[in-house]
Amino acid sequence: MEQKTPEHDPNDREDWLDLELRTYECNKEMLLAESAGKWVVIKGDTIAGIFDTEEEAGRFGFHEFWDTAFMMRQILEHEPEYIVTSQLIDTGAMHRG
Repeated sequence: MEQKTPEHDPNDREDWLDLELRTYECNKEMLLAESAGKWVVIKGDTIAGIFDTEEEAGRFGFHEFWDTAFMMRQILEHEPEYIVTSQLIDTGAMHRG
């Protein structure tokens, strides 16, 4: 698997996980072809690992990057959408901090 790296300025502080999301998108076609349904861990512009389960990916990510942000996600052709409505907020279903 030859990873593609999105263009970025290493001195530019990006929004958290923006680079990880762009790295995923840049490599999505290859990831789908080689590892559809599995879980990927991405740190910055690097694919750190591919795992069979969410638990394995999480364990690896927290072990390797415990004190910094990283991204893990399932490699899927069509990403699920999650919709949060104001009803959830108004009924107190979401935690209010």
